[in-house]
Amino acid sequence: KLASALKDNKTLEVLNVSGNGIGPEGARELMAAVKDQVKILNLDDNGLGPAGAKEVAAVLSEPNTFFTLNLIGKYM
Repeated sequence: KLASALKDNKTLEVLNVSGNGIGPEGARELMAAVKDQVKILNLDDNGLGPAGAKEVAAVLSEPNTFFTLNLIGKYM
């Protein structure tokens, strides 16, 4: 639900979703929704695992993405 709500938001620059347990699927949806707008993203302690890390890495390889990304926390 959060990812779909963020797709049309053009003013949000900082997003902290730490400790929400979004997992790999949530990471995919969230990264797609915020990749062109959010400049600071905190994803720590969300249980992303290797699959979620791949989703994050795919977006980070695109130009004009985040300035700051926090992935600290257990299980990334």
